[in-house]
Amino acid sequence: MVKPSESNALRQLPLTLLVSQIIDVATDHANLLGIGFLNLEPEGKGWVLSRLAVEMSRWPSTGEHYTLSTWVEDWNPHFSERCFSVVSESGETLGYVRSVWMIIDLNSHRGLGTASLNLDEECIRGKGFCPITRNAKNRPFQPEETRDYTFKFTDLDYYCHVNTVRYISILQNQFSLDFYRTHRLSRFEIAFFHEAKYGETVTIDSHAEAVTVNNSESGEDTTWEAEKIIFRLSTAENQILDSALIFAHS
Repeated sequence: MVKPSESNALRQLPLTLLVSQIIDVATDHANLLGIGFLNLEPEGKGWVLSRLAVEMSRWPSTGEHYTLSTWVEDWNPHFSERCFSVVSESGETLGYVRSVWMIIDLNSHRGLGTASLNLDEECIRGKGFCPITRNAKNRPFQPEETRDYTFKFTDLDYYCHVNTVRYISILQNQFSLDFYRTHRLSRFEIAFFHEAKYGETVTIDSHAEAVTVNNSESGEDTTWEAEKIIFRLSTAENQILDSALIFAHS
């Protein structure tokens, strides 16, 4: 249930809380499969989120019950693809999520691949159950707005790098309350390229464009006009991430 203490100013489930729950559910499911934190941490390894796409036709309201379900869609020597569905108590599908996960060495923070783990074929559901598209590749853009942000203690997670949820909070706070009252967030994408750590300052570049969006969930050939805001976070040395938020007009 969406608790009042957890709701955002629109009296809805916040994207940040949904993503936090996505990470928790993925962790619990991986542990049940014998490939999770409980198995990897003693070996100095851990799962990290590499890409995420969230597409919602409607956000659960305060007091509303919903179910978050997950399954492994694909598994290869480099990464795992995991999907989620968000379903209301009445059985209405509210949205879907796609995610890509990688294993890193907890000391060097370098990618290790999944070859050291065994996952039974019966645990891989396969394609066709998650109708939303994977992350789009954002083209280079000339920023319309540029801001700086320095990461602090509360931005960090268990691995001592910047938390996914904190990135999302920083990006969502680039918009005003009035903007959210007239625009509904329908899709969110984020792709990580390099980790950020405590004390680093990033430049937040943004660019807005009008887009035509296909209705991924209905199975029908329907489209609607939307506003896409692309973000790029970079330090002086590295590009940290690309992100895109797609808004429909309320």
